[in-house]
Amino acid sequence: MGFCTVLTVKDLHHYQIRAIKKMIQEPELGLFLDIGLGKTTVVLHGLRKLIYTNEIRNALVIAPIRVMYSTWPIEIKKWEYTQNLTYTILHGPNKNGRLLLQRDLYFINYEGLIWLSDRLRKWLRRGKPFPYDAIVFDESSLMKDPKTVRFKKLKGLIGYFKRRYLMTATPIPNSLLDIWSQIYCMTSGKIFGSSYYAFRQKYFYKADYMGYKWAPHDHTKKVIIDSIRDKIIRLKAEDYLKMPRIIYNNIELILPNKLKKQYEELEREFFLKLEEVEIEVFSQVAISMKLRQFLQGGLYYDDKQNWIKVHDHKIQRLKEFMETTPAPVLLPIQFRFELVMIKKLWPDTAVIAGGIKQHDAVSIIERWNRGQIPLLVCHPASVARGLNLQAGSHIILWHALTWSADHYEQLNGRLYRQGQKHPVIINHLIFKDTIDEVVARALENKITTQRELLEALKDYGKSRS
Repeated sequence: MGFCTVLTVKDLHHYQIRAIKKMIQEPELGLFLDIGLGKTTVVLHGLRKLIYTNEIRNALVIAPIRVMYSTWPIEIKKWEYTQNLTYTILHGPNKNGRLLLQRDLYFINYEGLIWLSDRLRKWLRRGKPFPYDAIVFDESSLMKDPKTVRFKKLKGLIGYFKRRYLMTATPIPNSLLDIWSQIYCMTSGKIFGSSYYAFRQKYFYKADYMGYKWAPHDHTKKVIIDSIRDKIIRLKAEDYLKMPRIIYNNIELILPNKLKKQYEELEREFFLKLEEVEIEVFSQVAISMKLRQFLQGGLYYDDKQNWIKVHDHKIQRLKEFMETTPAPVLLPIQFRFELVMIKKLWPDTAVIAGGIKQHDAVSIIERWNRGQIPLLVCHPASVARGLNLQAGSHIILWHALTWSADHYEQLNGRLYRQGQKHPVIINHLIFKDTIDEVVARALENKITTQRELLEALKDYGKSRS
C-alpha cells in the first residue's frame, strides 16, 4: 500500500488540529474519537511536536499487532511532518536487540507487555534511568481488564512515564467497570485510586447473590463523567465528516422441528445424544457456548477441537445471500468449524484469523481493497482494530454475533468510516427464539451504555468550547 502524494499540515482537519493542541497541552489525555476520525494522525503529530520541542525524548506505543505493523508505519510516511520520525518494532526474534536502539517511537503489541515489563524492572534494578518518556495505548480498551497479567505487570511502571495517552472509540465495551484500568493507565491512580476492587465497591453493587454481576449505582455514571471529563477529548464522526448511512438488518431463521427439539433438550438437560457422540456440559457458561455452536451448525465434543456437523442452515442461507448480493461480503465467524463448512462451498475463500502470517494478512487486505475478494471470512478479534477495509465493500454479514460490544463496534467500523462511498449494511444471521437473540440484546444494551457515556462527554466538551 502506498500514497501518491505526501500530506502536509494543511491537510489536517480542524478537529484534528484542536485535538493535537490539546494533546500537547495535557500530559494525561484520553482521545475518545470515533472510528475514522484519524486518532493515529493526531497522536503522531502530537508526539512529533513534543519530541521536536524537547518535551519528550521518545514514546512507547502499544497497539494491536496488525495495526503496529501496518497502520502506524504507513501513517508516519504519509505525512510530511512525521516522515523523519524514527521507530522500531519490539516484536519477533530480534526484539531484545531492538530494545537498545535509539529511536523516537517504540512499538509493541499488547501481548508483548509482559516481556517488556520484566525487562524494564531489571533495567531499573540495575540503577539505569527509565528509557521512555511517553506511553500511548492505541485501542486502550484492550487494557480494560485489571485482572490480566499484562495490566498487573505494567501497573507499577505507569508512574515512570511523564506523559500518558489513551486512544479508543470504545472505552467501555461491556460496562462502566471497564473504565477503571484505562484511567489508571492514564493517571497512575490519581482519579479513581490504585485499587480496582475499592473502585468497584464504591460505585457498584452486586446484581446477583453470587457476586458475578455488578451494576452501577444511580449516581455512578455522573460521578465518572465529572471525574474524567477534563482529561478526555470526545469527537463524534457525524459532527465533523460526511459519513455514509448505516443500516442494520436482522436476517431471521427458524429451526426446523427436529433441530428445535435437540436444541431445547441440550438447553434443558445439559446433555444431547447424537448418532456418533454424546454431548455433555457442566456449567451455565459452557451450555451457552454449546448452544451457540449448535446454531452455527456443529458441536465440539472433546478438548482437541474435534467436532460433529449438526446442520447447515446458516451455511445455506449464506449461499443464498452471496448469490443475491452485488458487492463483496465481510463475514465474521466465531468457530473454526464454520470455516471448514464455508470452504466446502468456496475453497479459495480468503481468511484473516488467528495464526495468519503478517505479510499474508497485508496481501489479503490489499486485494480486498482492490475489490478482488468476493468473500472475506474473519474472526472479529483479528480485524476489529485499525484496519482500513472500506474500499473493498460496504456489506457485513455476521454469521455469528460476538458477545463483545468492542469487537462488534470496531469490526463494523472497518467499513463504516471516512472514505466509504456507499451506505454500510450490517446484517446479522439470527435464529428466532434462541440464544442468538440473547446475544443480540446483550450487545444492544452494552452499546447503549457506552454511547450514553460518550454522548455525555461530547456534550460537556461542547459546553466548554
